[in-house]
Amino acid sequence: MQLAFGDCAVDSERHLLTGAGRPAALTPKAFELLLLLIERRPNAVSKREIYDRLWPDVIVDPGGLDALISRLRAALGDDARAPRYVRTVYGFGYAFDVAEGAIEESEIRLVMWDGSRTVRLNAGPNFIGRGPEVVLSVDSGRVSRQHARIDVGAEAVTIEDLGSKNGTFVNGQRITALTMLNDGDEISVGPARMTFRRTSLRASTATIT
Repeated sequence: MQLAFGDCAVDSERHLLTGAGRPAALTPKAFELLLLLIERRPNAVSKREIYDRLWPDVIVDPGGLDALISRLRAALGDDARAPRYVRTVYGFGYAFDVAEGAIEESEIRLVMWDGSRTVRLNAGPNFIGRGPEVVLSVDSGRVSRQHARIDVGAEAVTIEDLGSKNGTFVNGQRITALTMLNDGDEISVGPARMTFRRTSLRASTATIT
């Protein structure tokens, strides 16, 4: 699951939350709580259900959940007094609301022209090259170990050449600066040719009443 809201993005498979394109520090328990609230949106989740999900068969001091909510809000840049995302339902639990804009769930990927691969891009940085930590490996001497980087943020997806000798091309033009990607753009890295695809799976707006 990939979701974008405000200046934040969530990637459930990578257990990654980003804010303004940068990874946000979040403990595993806080991330699990975030996913639970998102899954149940716009419905409120009771404290009892949260305890059962996060701490099954364990008695937890109520202050533990309060601290977890505080850490989650801090990572989201949220404010308990004027919440944009995590709303307190007094006497019951919490709900994930979006007061501004929409929640967008999307599939972001690179499709190789030769039909050999479709590569799913994750929230945050995605590297193309010959190195060990790349999402798209291109076995060619014309490609650097870390050749290019695609950054998937909540508001935009950008690509940047990382000082490669042979360059990175978008729609036939060699890029020399950070470049925004749009659905259908053609990317060339060495002998590899690919199409950037961004497909919205769902968009909805939940308003705080």
